[in-house]
Amino acid sequence: MSAIWEDNFFYASDMGTPDNPDDDMIFRGGQQEREGTLKMFDVTQNIELNLYKNGDIEFLSDTLAMADYDYDLRLGLAHEGQSNPSGRIVFILELRENGEWRILEWYDYATPDP
Repeated sequence: MSAIWEDNFFYASDMGTPDNPDDDMIFRGGQQEREGTLKMFDVTQNIELNLYKNGDIEFLSDTLAMADYDYDLRLGLAHEGQSNPSGRIVFILELRENGEWRILEWYDYATPDP
């Protein structure tokens, strides 16, 4: 949670259905992300995340950068078995005054289920 901007954080996921905005998940602010993450950990027994870099980090300005990754996620769910989402993640990072980079925006483009 320390990797995100608490106040200005933005998260959007198309939930693997890019043509259906009705099921999109959108968080504005770090508190919503924190609550969503805690709910996920409540129902998940184990988590395995693999990231695969898509090119170099692109610097948008002196204080903004974009990182693009493909991912595979394995979730061992307590009551529902296994979930294996995958897709593409784009992070917009902003440089803080103390010299640390934080995630300002997170876009999750999940691969549709077969």
